[in-house]
Amino acid sequence: MSWILRPPGALDSLPERLGELGRVRRRVAIAIAVFQLLAIGSAAVLSACLLDVAFHLPGWLRAVFLTGILTTFGILVRTGIHRSWRLSTQPLDVALLLEDRFPRFNDALASAVSFLTASETHASRHSAARFRDLAVTRAENIARKCNFDTIITSGRAWKWFWFAALVSALTLVGFTLSPTRALLAVVRLADPYGDHVYPTRTTIELLEPSQFPALLAKGDPFLLQFAVHGVIPEQVFVSIRQGETLLEEHALPVPPENGNHSQAGAQLSYRLDPARAAQSFAVRIVAHDADTDWLTVTVAPPPKLVPRDGRPSPQFRLDFPAYTDLPSVDLPDGAGVVEAVVGTQFHLRAATDRRIVSAAFHAEGDWTSVQTGMIGAALMSDNPLSLTAALLLTEEFVRPIPVRVSGVTGTHLDARFSPPMPGLYTLRFVDEVGLTGVRLFNFETFPDPAPNVSLIHPHPLSDPMVLLPTAQVTVQARAEDRTFAARHLLLEYRIGGPESVFQTLSLTDRERVQPYLPALVGSLGVMLQKPVGLDARVTLPVAAFTRPDGSPPVDGDSITLRAAATDWDTVAWTKPPGRSAEITLRILARSAMEAMLQKQLAEMRPELLRQREVQRDARRIIEEVAQSQESGTVKPEDPGKLARAEQAQRQIRNALSDPDAGIRTRAEKLLQTVRANNLPDSPTTERLADITHGLTRLVEQH
Repeated sequence: MSWILRPPGALDSLPERLGELGRVRRRVAIAIAVFQLLAIGSAAVLSACLLDVAFHLPGWLRAVFLTGILTTFGILVRTGIHRSWRLSTQPLDVALLLEDRFPRFNDALASAVSFLTASETHASRHSAARFRDLAVTRAENIARKCNFDTIITSGRAWKWFWFAALVSALTLVGFTLSPTRALLAVVRLADPYGDHVYPTRTTIELLEPSQFPALLAKGDPFLLQFAVHGVIPEQVFVSIRQGETLLEEHALPVPPENGNHSQAGAQLSYRLDPARAAQSFAVRIVAHDADTDWLTVTVAPPPKLVPRDGRPSPQFRLDFPAYTDLPSVDLPDGAGVVEAVVGTQFHLRAATDRRIVSAAFHAEGDWTSVQTGMIGAALMSDNPLSLTAALLLTEEFVRPIPVRVSGVTGTHLDARFSPPMPGLYTLRFVDEVGLTGVRLFNFETFPDPAPNVSLIHPHPLSDPMVLLPTAQVTVQARAEDRTFAARHLLLEYRIGGPESVFQTLSLTDRERVQPYLPALVGSLGVMLQKPVGLDARVTLPVAAFTRPDGSPPVDGDSITLRAAATDWDTVAWTKPPGRSAEITLRILARSAMEAMLQKQLAEMRPELLRQREVQRDARRIIEEVAQSQESGTVKPEDPGKLARAEQAQRQIRNALSDPDAGIRTRAEKLLQTVRANNLPDSPTTERLADITHGLTRLVEQH
């Protein structure tokens, strides 16, 4: 290192150059110590984290690793950085180090440094100038032949630098590949006894109960619902234990549609019978690498209903709808089955054995079909608000019915409600610790049925179904409602096919006189206001049945009639009125009706002639048999002839007198049509009268 010991006359003295060499040596030594500390420490931390990630080391072993790493850090700081920092940079010390490394100096370098130092501090009187120059010259000559780089271990510094860089690169790769696990591994190493768990490839989400420790009312089944996400195994294991005793362990199969490695998740449930859940227990779920550990379930007696004001609970009072005119009724105490008409208000009074924080009635059963049906009907409707209304109604069906908690001790239950649908309802009341008491009720609410309505006239079997536009029709109808009485009797009609709209005619004047009935009939007004049955008989001209545009019926129109009746129900506002069967009247002009009569007569004439011929044959057979009997010559074939004659008479009787399709019935209906329409005498009407008279005579002869 010729640049360290310069020739005489250079700017830097020999001590200064040796001091600079010592400072470089110390800086390199400190760098080696720092790189060594980083490399060894990082390697130790990386190794401990990799082992923990791979094997999930227990806390005590992580504590051993942490202690070893901290001890190693302390030793390296003490023996490396601290010792390197204390390395001397004095020229004489550096000279002595060089003489130990290079024995050929034979104390020449140290002597030269001493002479130069002494000359600078004590002047030239303490040593001869010639002797000093000779010593310095000799030291410089020897130095030219030595490599002083050996005391500056820069190569070792580079080795530790690259080692530290390699460990840092591996650490950076680990953080890049899995930052969550890498950071958690460092945290677990720094806090070996802390509650730090690695995220598993499979996760378990608790749905019901959602939090543990959980409370379970004694006598209730324990229902465990959970979802498995991530890597889903083929089986999930659920274990139950009481104390240290394992009660049971079940393997729940995962539905095949979830797959073995589906990311969508799978929902599973497990039910423990009340007999097995009589005491507190613990449950554990294991799915692949996910483990919930033991979760505690505390079993305790649930709250229950107790007497209130000296009477058993529950206590129900029923307020029936006003239109029923029924007084309020108190049911027997403790009743669990309640029957009432829809719209009845239920008043509940009850008491519990402990403070209650919330209570409500919940509808039991599957309401999916009702909801689907209502939404489907709304979607098919033309009204855009129907879907919104259907959604609100379906929410109303499944919404819990609130029960008010009152009393100084919070043990009184009161409710006023009307069940939206009949069926089973569960009263659930929750105490301060979360236990739920349950009481089952059956609310049998029945709708007020629509009145039974019958249209007596016109009738297809007794009244003409073909009318002239100028004719009149007699309408007679009856409505009967034995539940809560009938209110109004109507006649609904439409002109045209099914696409036409029904119009309404009132058959009773009850609505107009209703307000005055109590004053007219006194105390009997209530009875007369709401009769069980309504009767009406009116005669209306065909022109009273108008088209939608107000015009009367014309030739070729068809009028569909039906009777309808409403009741006093003010609750079921969507309930349709009761209706009778429909009948259809045909409207024909006079010429068309004449043609129709002629056609009917033409169809009847051959059949009538045939029946007369059959009757003559039968009569002839009877006369022949009678003559044989009178002459005393009875023939063997006479009984057979009489049987054939009797059969022929039976056929004639059926053909003539059948009330539905008999010839006489058809002829009388045609004659009735003529009379109902006031048709004038004509050859057609006269022929119809003759045929009818002949049929009557034929029946009488038969």
